[in-house]
Amino acid sequence: GRAAAGRLLAGACAAFARERGIGFRLLSLDGDGTPGLEIPVRGFGGNQRALGLALWKTQRADRGTAYVFDLLGPARVQAYLPDSWRSPYLLPLYGIEVWRPLDWDRRRALAKATARFAISAHTLERARPFCPDLAGTAVVPLALEERESAGEVDHALLDRIGRGFLLIAGRMASGERYKGHDQILEALPGLLAAQAGTRLLIVGDGDDRDRLEGKAASLGLGG
Repeated sequence: GRAAAGRLLAGACAAFARERGIGFRLLSLDGDGTPGLEIPVRGFGGNQRALGLALWKTQRADRGTAYVFDLLGPARVQAYLPDSWRSPYLLPLYGIEVWRPLDWDRRRALAKATARFAISAHTLERARPFCPDLAGTAVVPLALEERESAGEVDHALLDRIGRGFLLIAGRMASGERYKGHDQILEALPGLLAAQAGTRLLIVGDGDDRDRLEGKAASLGLGG
């Protein structure tokens, strides 16, 4: 998910720069490029300190560049720069990385960002207790990537699913129960009482599947 969001953000930035005739390049921790996009890439072989040092040096030398970070972690370098050196920068909020107490450098990087966006109102509200300085943060839902189909459409499955179902797509992982499988199962009996024939479609797998199947059965949802 984060990788897809990063590709979308890089593609949008590249298009923005191209339309305005301004330069754009990608600094990548692992050195990976962006499939389908002809973007100059400078890689750092997984060395976080080298990436942070490069950001520090380029901002000190050139105040005419704006930066777009795809994650809060690499943006921590902004917390250590004095205001007179710090270039304008944009920072996205994706979810769990801002739903918990933050170290001072992450809080400062968030607070000092020139522009911020969250992928949902829920993400933004969950972040506020840990970083109150989020006034003006926009909500920009994630889009879908334009890419070739991963395979043939399973028409038999689509016929079985029909129309008018609930859908959750996400790992059923014991360490990621915040994704909401439990809450949907607990709400489903009430929905069935109000609307007979309500169905839930779960896409994903994981080590928590057996427990969730047992919970579904105990709620009378085994089918």
